[in-house]
Amino acid sequence: MRIVFDHQIFATQRHGGISRYVARLAPALEGLGHEAHIVAPLHINSYLDALPPGLVTGVFAGSGRWSGRLARRLGGPLSAPLIAVRRPDIVHGTYYSPALAAPRGAKRLLTVHDMIHETFPASFPADDPTARDKRSAVLRADHVVCVSENTRRDLIALIPEARDKCSVTLLGFDTGFAAAPHVPDVRQRPWLLFVGPRAGYKNFAALVEAVAASRSLDDFDVLAVGGGALSESETALIARAGLTGRVVQMSADDAALGRLYAGAAAFVYPSLYEGFGIPPLEAMAAGCPVVVTRAASVPEVCGDAAEYGDGSAASLAAAIERALGRADALRAAGYARLAEFSWEKCAEATAAAYRLALG
Repeated sequence: MRIVFDHQIFATQRHGGISRYVARLAPALEGLGHEAHIVAPLHINSYLDALPPGLVTGVFAGSGRWSGRLARRLGGPLSAPLIAVRRPDIVHGTYYSPALAAPRGAKRLLTVHDMIHETFPASFPADDPTARDKRSAVLRADHVVCVSENTRRDLIALIPEARDKCSVTLLGFDTGFAAAPHVPDVRQRPWLLFVGPRAGYKNFAALVEAVAASRSLDDFDVLAVGGGALSESETALIARAGLTGRVVQMSADDAALGRLYAGAAAFVYPSLYEGFGIPPLEAMAAGCPVVVTRAASVPEVCGDAAEYGDGSAASLAAAIERALGRADALRAAGYARLAEFSWEKCAEATAAAYRLALG
């Protein structure tokens, strides 16, 4: 099969879960003998330059203030002829544009990663078009792949017309995190690790409150990787909790993140909703005990390889304490759990979805 991925996410994300997914899926499909290609005429993404030669058509638009806007504005018009010349069997949209550029005869495939905009609308601006555009893109797609069974159920509940044209393709994880050395001396005090955005349904406030409420966690700091600098409201929350100086926000590339996973006492993922959730798998690969919330797709991903809370601060504190008490058992369970997930398995399931689209 000839598969082309479009430009959308690469004109929007410098790095992030969705663009990482496509950047791992395309070469995995090539490894299965398919012809996969990413058309991103102008992009701002950090993953594309690391892909094998010939897999990407496009140039880096720079990291300036207007680079993303330029890449998004020109991406569609520039993509259409570049996609058409490759004569694809499948055009796989990388986000939710209702005007996916697919030449005559090609089937349109879409990945739905979650239904967060529909489930937690208060977490997004009132004029955010994502839910509207997603619905339009789903209705126009020939087939839709969902990254978890939970996402498939949510999609069908909210867009019933998708019921007969969707399937599940579980994601993989980057095995490079398994090579990270254990470095417990990165910081003077032991730490709990949080990764990614912190606002709204990500439930970071519950982690802060959990650490403040547990005397057993008095010796632990919280490292928040990514998500931007702490906001004024977060700084105020941390001060009220008596944790000033113990909650540290930082940025990290994959190598540094691997070391932080490996050295953490536990990775805490208190999110109230995820379409899939790759970070717990990254933590397991690095040998880090995992604590999560029993919500949405998270149990589907983590199975019995994590300690669970219910999203409240008290429940999360208890789960962290349990994880610290059985760290070795959680590490072993995590390593075993990883056998269920790989980008090769994701590519095989995605290729099966392509065949369904083609009839």
